[in-house]
This record gives sequence, structure tokens and C-alpha cells, in this order.
Amino acid sequence: RAFHLLAQQDVQRAAADVVSCNTVMSACEKSQHWALCFTIFETRESDVVSYGSMMSACEAAGRWQESLFLLEQLDGLRFQ
Repeated sequence: RAFHLLAQQDVQRAAADVVSCNTVMSACEKSQHWALCFTIFETRESDVVSYGSMMSACEAAGRWQESLFLLEQLDGLRFQ
């Protein structure tokens, strides 16, 4: 449901901020929809919380290699 609301927000041309995206990513992670979480992650602005949600979603799905890759990426980034 949260993913559909975010998609609807795009249709209505409303700006989805990082907090909204992180909330949807967290819902996707908790409902074990790691692919939807990844779709949001790769198409939206990300922050350290986004990376944490994405890594948790990968871990829950048994996709540890992706989680390690994200951790390596995060190590090289600087957030404000």
C-alpha cells in the first residue's frame, strides 16, 4: 500500500522527499518486498537511513551480497 501511495504521488506530480521514501522503504523491508525497496532506492534521493533500510531489506531476503555491496558504497559516501 505504501509503495502505491508513493507511485500515486508521482502521478500527481507531488515531490516525494527523502523522509517519505525512507518510510515507504521501511514498510517494504518489513513486508519482505526487497525488490520494491530497491526500486525506490535506485530511483530516489538517498541518505544514510535509505541505505540502512535497503541493507535490511536485502538481509531479510537472504541477499547478503547486495547488502555488503551497499555497505561498501556507503563507506565511500558523505552525507550532510
